[in-house]
Amino acid sequence: MSWRSGCSWSCRPSAARCRASCPNRAGKASSRTTTRIIDGYLLATLAVCTIVGIACGILYIVAGVPNAGILAIIVGVFNVIPVIGHWIGLILVVVIAAFTNPVLALVVFIGTIVIQEAVYTFVQPKLMANSVDVHPVLVILALFIGSAAGSAVQGLFGSVVGMLISIPVAALAKALFVYYYERGTGLQVVAEDGVFFKGSPSSQ
Repeated sequence: MSWRSGCSWSCRPSAARCRASCPNRAGKASSRTTTRIIDGYLLATLAVCTIVGIACGILYIVAGVPNAGILAIIVGVFNVIPVIGHWIGLILVVVIAAFTNPVLALVVFIGTIVIQEAVYTFVQPKLMANSVDVHPVLVILALFIGSAAGSAVQGLFGSVVGMLISIPVAALAKALFVYYYERGTGLQVVAEDGVFFKGSPSSQ
């Protein structure tokens, strides 16, 4: 959104005068950006969990695992929790499968790990990048930094919380940087074919 669309007609001849007469615009823009980022993050997380659940469900059905649908739902739901969620889900379904057949439990164990690692390595960064406008490399970097910072403060629990909030925080920081940089300098850093600042440029 440009200063032209956010202010009254009388502001349009001068960007400096517009900034001075619209003190609440930055706060409103930040609020809209935060809401968009959180919504995008939640939708991307839901998509990842759904993909994992469906893929595991197909695997379990093909392998002949009893209650395949329920086990797939368990795995998908626990993937909501960063770092440890996919391990908790994996352990639960392996234990349940082991009561039926140890061989099936091994198939479930190996297959679930392969599916989850594939999704988290190749699918999640791309989904997050598209949902919160952050480059996949920055998504991975944010996860590592969030995990390390949280772990240093509060151990495992801090690591989980750090990873949970790392992507929204990175996306918000990037969005605010772009907004204030473009607003203050008049330079356009966002481009359709950009790398770290890819997006739809605001009209000038």
